[in-house]
Amino acid sequence: MFTLGRVYQKTIKLEPLIEFTKLMNVQAHAHPASFLYRSHRSDAYPKLQGRKALGKSVVSANDVDELAHACLSSEHAALKLVQQWLVQDRDLEAIYLKALVPAAQLIGAWWTSDKVDFATATVAFCRMHRLMYELSPRFLADARVLSPAPSALLIPTPGCQHSMGVFMLSEFFRRGGWRVSSDALGSADDVVRLVQTEWFDVLGLSIASDRQLNLTEQMLTKVRLHSANPKLVIMLGGTWVQEAHPQLASLKPDLIGTDAGQSPQMALQYLRKLQSCSLSQD
Repeated sequence: MFTLGRVYQKTIKLEPLIEFTKLMNVQAHAHPASFLYRSHRSDAYPKLQGRKALGKSVVSANDVDELAHACLSSEHAALKLVQQWLVQDRDLEAIYLKALVPAAQLIGAWWTSDKVDFATATVAFCRMHRLMYELSPRFLADARVLSPAPSALLIPTPGCQHSMGVFMLSEFFRRGGWRVSSDALGSADDVVRLVQTEWFDVLGLSIASDRQLNLTEQMLTKVRLHSANPKLVIMLGGTWVQEAHPQLASLKPDLIGTDAGQSPQMALQYLRKLQSCSLSQD
């Protein structure tokens, strides 16, 4: 789980903001695979089904630079580049993790060093988000099947505007056979109400900074107290979490997610361990 960076006050040009508004208006509804799962688990999770053979997973620094510039250029340029890679039998998962993530980080570095302004970087991140949305059907085409499927609520810290990392994480969870809700929630109270009325196996929270750390700690205390699932697993990730701040311990996470590709399997293994312990106690 990750976020793309922090907001800095810089000069804003008008043209990129106009395009950003257009891009945001294109996709206003939730992901078609984003739905809530209500089920009190009773059976053990089955073994995962087989996957298709992976394509080429090598991604070079030049590839990352090329993708970053394509995202700065236009949505069409970014999609065309990735389509070319797919024709070359590049593995889409590797493109996500080894090209798209570093490209986002590279644009973030250009932003902080004043090579690009706030609006231009924001539009580029929006294009990356749109790129993943366009590639979603292909990415999920060979999704694993779990029965019953575990459920996850994956969200940024309430009030945080960084959503691309959570979207990518949600795609990996869906590909791993999970049922996912990743709709933006406006407040901490909204999160508490949702986990109180709906059953989730995992709450994944992406934290970009410590600006709302006290609020987040209070929210998680209420989540644990009122959750419909008394064994709800709390998984934390994001920029701030990856920096391993000492205050992280106060949030009492069950899991720390540092890689979108590995987080679904890590969470599944943790759930199986919990279920195994529960069965042995009965």
